[in-house]
Amino acid sequence: KRNDLDASFREQVGLFQFNGMAQRLRELQRCTVPGAENKLQIMIDCVADSVKSKVTHANNEIGCAGTVVRAINQLLEAEREVGDTLAEHRAFDLSHETGKLTSRLVEHFDKLLVDLDSALAVQDYRKMTALRSAAQEYKDQAEGFMNEDIIQKFEVSSVRVDNALHRVNALIQAFIKNIRGEEHADASGLLETLDSLKDGAYREPCMPTLVQKYDGAIACLGSELVRLHRELQAKIDKYGMHTIAIEAYRQLMGEMDSGLSKHLPALDFNASEELRNVQEKEQAFITTLRSRLKSKACVDQEVCTYMDKMRSDLTSVFCWTPFGQRHYDAQVQMLTKDLV
Repeated sequence: KRNDLDASFREQVGLFQFNGMAQRLRELQRCTVPGAENKLQIMIDCVADSVKSKVTHANNEIGCAGTVVRAINQLLEAEREVGDTLAEHRAFDLSHETGKLTSRLVEHFDKLLVDLDSALAVQDYRKMTALRSAAQEYKDQAEGFMNEDIIQKFEVSSVRVDNALHRVNALIQAFIKNIRGEEHADASGLLETLDSLKDGAYREPCMPTLVQKYDGAIACLGSELVRLHRELQAKIDKYGMHTIAIEAYRQLMGEMDSGLSKHLPALDFNASEELRNVQEKEQAFITTLRSRLKSKACVDQEVCTYMDKMRSDLTSVFCWTPFGQRHYDAQVQMLTKDLV
């Protein structure tokens, strides 16, 4: 019976410390005292059960790299001490089972990376952030059992996560360029990105990393829109570029109505009110200008002088890009409509 084994042996097995045990078992194997063979088998079974329990526990805790790595290291040490003895008596193939556990460790890490790539594919910011963090922790604890290929695979995926998180900044800049109208930039996906970031950040439990990223993105977007608003007001006041401001505010209104407003509930200006104000200013300007057009000579003098100035202003502000040409043509059409 195992209870008949000496206390030092039972304590040694309980502590999973097998130093010198192989020699002790070999000496007992050579012993011819009656009952020695039975005692040897009991001791070997006791050791085998201990290492089996360690393997089972490690397999059940495969998601915790620290636990598994500690178990593998303990099993490797046990293999050096009692592996041959256990194999000789066909009690337990410690080398094989330790190898299987090591393979499972790597396989679990690889599954984390597969799941991470899937989260990246659908731009699930919450999942990709959580999986990257889990994979990083797993790698840090188990890197010694992993090959260079899988480590490189993790590094590539980690960079992709960083790029995905930084993508919102590029989308914001592209969005502002489109609202400004000076050039076309690909801002598609901004609203979806902000939605995903917000959901990932504030769904319980909150993720501080994503909260910081989302709040920073919203602060940046709000700041850029306020700066754009001030630029538009300056262009109206200095150059009378009403059509430019009208187009920008109208486009911004459309974006806000499409869902952007839920991310910017406290924007410092109201695009709808600003659009109405600019339209009123434009109409007042046209009315005043047309009131002075009494003859063809007046048309030539007033309109041509104004358009020359506008062309000069557009050239100085926009270096006469297609954007400047478009607004110049729109202004010409507006001012000359129904004129004598």
